[in-house]
Parts: sequence; structure tokens; C-alpha cells
Amino acid sequence: MLRLSVKLTSALLSPTFAVLVGLCSVAWLWVQQDYVFESGLELLPSNTSSWRVATALFANHQHFVARDWRKLPNCTIDHLDSVEWRDRFLRDYHLQRPAILRDWRRSWVEHLQAETDREALVQHHGESRVFTALPTELVRDGQKKARTAEVLKDYIAAIPGQRYFFDDGSFMREAGLDQGWETLPGLESLGTFNDWAGNTTSEIAGSETRIRGPALTFSLGGPGQGVAFHIHGDSYNLQLHGRKRWAVYAPGEMTRSGFSRLETFAEWLRKRRAGSDFAPPSWECVQGPGETLYIPEGFYHGTVCVDDCVGIVHQAERLVQGTAFDSFVRSRGRDAAGNF
Repeated sequence: MLRLSVKLTSALLSPTFAVLVGLCSVAWLWVQQDYVFESGLELLPSNTSSWRVATALFANHQHFVARDWRKLPNCTIDHLDSVEWRDRFLRDYHLQRPAILRDWRRSWVEHLQAETDREALVQHHGESRVFTALPTELVRDGQKKARTAEVLKDYIAAIPGQRYFFDDGSFMREAGLDQGWETLPGLESLGTFNDWAGNTTSEIAGSETRIRGPALTFSLGGPGQGVAFHIHGDSYNLQLHGRKRWAVYAPGEMTRSGFSRLETFAEWLRKRRAGSDFAPPSWECVQGPGETLYIPEGFYHGTVCVDDCVGIVHQAERLVQGTAFDSFVRSRGRDAAGNF
């Protein structure tokens, strides 16, 4: 019996057994937490907020290297400071190419970051009912139609789940987070973001209270969540927490390998980048906290969260008159904002 015990102990302590245990543990985690570990991810606490950041596991694993959407690209979108933005945005970027504005209204953005920290959201707005949808529903139907009511604290506890919090402007208005908002410099003079004067709470959230202001989409999700390729009018995204990956195609440059509204952007990256007829996006980037990204009207774009992500999107209520995209939208009988 002693001899058997010694042999068993030696076997348990052997390197081969340790490797087998490790492989079994990985396989179990892969099965039990498929949504997170499919791409070899682990969510860890952030150093700057109570939201979590994703770190790569098994970085040398062939499956990870070949398929992972988190093999992040070099950023090909120009970053501008406030002076460069003021001098160059309308001349060099509007309707022509995406651009990122650094440090827009820093103290005000820092205030929003504090208000939208995970613990703050749960404490102050955890009982609020918010609208979520499957990413494919958002692209197919838009956030005003594709919506399921959930309690915010329950949604946050389940991140990353199947549904994505990308609403119609209701939450920002009801939570009071839209107070003090200003349209991105350069866009406020165009007359296409006139929701400042036209939109009311009753039109956005079904409330009887009439408060003038912009329709600001609140976006909240975890790693792998986002929105598949779509197009609409001018818009900009203020990233408050976490990193978000973007791919943007200029008009007429969409890859011949195409895309499907039934696949998420993460699925598109995994399935279509290896094809012989694949053409890389015109621009790619990973947007960080505090950065504001402008997307021109009529440019196809898709997004995926790299970490727990919180952002605010402001989309033009109508297109710039006389542009090619405006003419195309009118010929198709689409809405004034050009949503596809």
C-alpha cells in the first residue's frame, strides 16, 4: 500500500500530470465561459475605474493568433488636438475621413466618467429600466424598434451577455447625464444636429415631460459586444470607459468579401479577414477613454468592445443636403438621418 501511495504521489507531482490538469482546466473554462474565453480573454479590475479591462490569455495559442478579434490594429485615424480640430476639421475631415479629437472639454468629460463609473451607475441608476437588443437587431431595426427592457443593475452584472445596451436616448435624458452637453466643434454650425431645438423627451422616451436637448445614445457592453457594419448620417462617439475597436470603409471601398447583418463585427473579423478577396478597412483604430471619434455620413463602420465599454453617441438628425449620400438616401425613401 505504501509503495502504491508513493507511486501515485509521484505521478500526481509529475510535469505531465500538471500539463494535463492545466489543459483540462482550460477546456472546462472554454466550455463554461465560452463568450469570454472564446478569444482567450480574462477580465481584470481597471486601475482607473471600477469597470474591467480585458487581458489576453494563451497568447501563443494558435487558435488565439489565427482567430482573435483582439489582435489589435495600428491606428490609421488621425488624432487632433483642439487647435488642430478648430483649424482643420471642416476643411480636411468633414464628409471626407474619420478623425479623433483628444481632450475635448476635459473637466466635463472627467465629470461624466465619474458619473458613469460602474459603481456609480449601479448606486444611482441601478433600478432604472433600460433598453437593450441583440447586435443583429440593432442593425436590422435600429435602436428605436429593437429594444427589450431590463433593469440596469442586472444587465451590468451579466456583462458580457448576448444583449447590448445601445438605446434611443432615453437613459441619458432620464438619468440627467445630458445636462451640459454641447455638439462637437465644427458640427454645431452645420444645422444637421438641430435636435438641440427639435427633440423633446416625449418624442424620445415616451414621457410627458418636454425637455429640449439632443438625442444621445448611451452605449454599454463588454468584450466582444458591439454593432455590425452599418451607415447613417454624421455622428461622433465620446468614449468614457474602456477601449473600442473600429473599422471604417469609405464609400465604394467596402471589401468584396462583404458582410452580413446577421453577424457581429467580431464574427466578421474572424470569418472574413482570411479570404482571398478581402480588402482591409480604409481606416482602423482602437479608441481609448476620453477620445471623441467622428464618422462621416455614408461611411460603413463596425465596432467591438475590447474591455467593458461605456460611450455616448450623437448622430445628426438629418443629412447634409446635396451630398451623394443624401441623394442616395432620398432615392431609397429612407429616413432623414440616413439609417441603414
